[in-house]
Amino acid sequence: MARGMPLLSSPTPTAVASADVHIGHVQLRDLIVCPRERGVVAYVKQNALMEHNLNKPDSTARKLVDLPFTPNTLTSMMIPGTDDTILAAGGQEAEMHLSCYSPSSSSSRHRRAQLRWHYDDHIRGSINNSLLLTSLSMTSSNQSSVEPRVAVSNNDGTVRFFDIPVRNEHFTSLPESGCIHLGVPINHSSVSPDGRTLLSVGDTSKVFLHRLTGGSHINITPIATLSLPPPDVSFLPYASTALVASFSAAFSSDGTKYAVASQEGTVAVWDVRSTKPLKTFQTDKSRVALGNGGATGWLSDDPWEWTRGSCKAPGWSVRNVKFSQGGRNGMGKEIMTFTESLLHIIDARTFETEEIVQAPHAPTPPPPPPHSPARRPHPTLSQSGIATPPTMSYDDPPTPSSYMFMALEDTFRIPSMSPSSRRRRSRRSTPTGDTDDDLVVIPSMGDRDVENDVQLDCLSSHTPSRSSSPSPSVHIGARLTSFSPPARRISVVREEELAGDSAGTDGLDIAGVCFDPTGGYVYVATTESVAEWSISGAEKRWWIEDGWA
Repeated sequence: MARGMPLLSSPTPTAVASADVHIGHVQLRDLIVCPRERGVVAYVKQNALMEHNLNKPDSTARKLVDLPFTPNTLTSMMIPGTDDTILAAGGQEAEMHLSCYSPSSSSSRHRRAQLRWHYDDHIRGSINNSLLLTSLSMTSSNQSSVEPRVAVSNNDGTVRFFDIPVRNEHFTSLPESGCIHLGVPINHSSVSPDGRTLLSVGDTSKVFLHRLTGGSHINITPIATLSLPPPDVSFLPYASTALVASFSAAFSSDGTKYAVASQEGTVAVWDVRSTKPLKTFQTDKSRVALGNGGATGWLSDDPWEWTRGSCKAPGWSVRNVKFSQGGRNGMGKEIMTFTESLLHIIDARTFETEEIVQAPHAPTPPPPPPHSPARRPHPTLSQSGIATPPTMSYDDPPTPSSYMFMALEDTFRIPSMSPSSRRRRSRRSTPTGDTDDDLVVIPSMGDRDVENDVQLDCLSSHTPSRSSSPSPSVHIGARLTSFSPPARRISVVREEELAGDSAGTDGLDIAGVCFDPTGGYVYVATTESVAEWSISGAEKRWWIEDGWA
């Protein structure tokens, strides 16, 4: 894949937090949203919706609302003209949940969402595979509908639209405003930014496009039915017909392109003016991920076996595809992302630049500092001239120079191995002591007596190991020039690194992906963590035609 300017500011996430994101259905992976502001995400945890503020280090998730079911899907929308947010979730028994939140009156920068109302119901049909929210009129891109609408893609082959009477917080039912029957289970639908086109995919290689017109009642008429390109040749012994299904579809923010993600490991992108794909991506089927949950690894091509939990699904199946809001009005970059057992970041302007990273494991809390013994006293000579061993005391407090040495040792220890070597070793074993080839650099202190005392301590004693703390990054040339603070190291995988690790990857079950409202940050949820990456150049303005936007 050709590479241009970097798409991510860094392959290392800007934030990682522990999170228990629950995957209710092995094939449905759209369980995280970022509706209001950067860093504040909502996701599914068993029978609850949680809010997590990644902007606050070491923060924990808080419960937004309890649900009477475990959701398969989660979506969100800001109500136009207000600061309110609607969350919508669907379940395996045709359950549907809607809840509305207002930001708290707190004067802090990041205000918590406060529940205003919630609504739970069962609708006609089978599994609610996905929900989408829209406030656009079905006839004009510049007008909002009287009420927001929710569209439900169901396993019974239908896509149903319902009005949400947000002006009446005590409503007891949702009026149905439109329905289309497509004859196969529908797994996901998307509405174009102008509100006029419905894109639907399901348990088939077909891609359905319909025109939306009307006012209070939506008229849905066919535009075209396209076919997803077949997957590339694979040497794995599976029956391709068992995997023919698509579980995600999305329009670009300007409505000129749309993408479909397939369980067969194919992502196809179309220009709305053409019936032939503009670009097709294929996941690497030779890289059989062996992860921790039911979404990774390779044991069977039978979806019924996956759902029963008796085997695993192929880790290279693509469950989610999204476009960012970047690139609109000349601000930032337009990015497309899709997830398998890895996260793919793609330049949606040219589709010729791609970056691949691995979702990080949950950060490990640092262990408590060990109790340090007193400074080892120097040997003394007896009257006979024979050196007697020093007497160790663990009850007396350390001398001031020992305190100084322990602080300096933590601050100025330089590992002899490279950071990548240290990461490789830490993934295979847990060292329990200091390495003999670590260096401790003692800077000038302005007092020769103190320096001699500290250097003597360094040579004659070994305090308990603190090797679990991250080592500072240093620049060593002809002389030591500077020290920088420790940085959290997250294991990431670039595209060129994957070829050397085809035997297996320590992948996590990805539960969903989303962008923040500006398109400047992307979030990935797994069964144990939520991570944030920054999009490079998201804050910049770009040259459009004959001037700056």
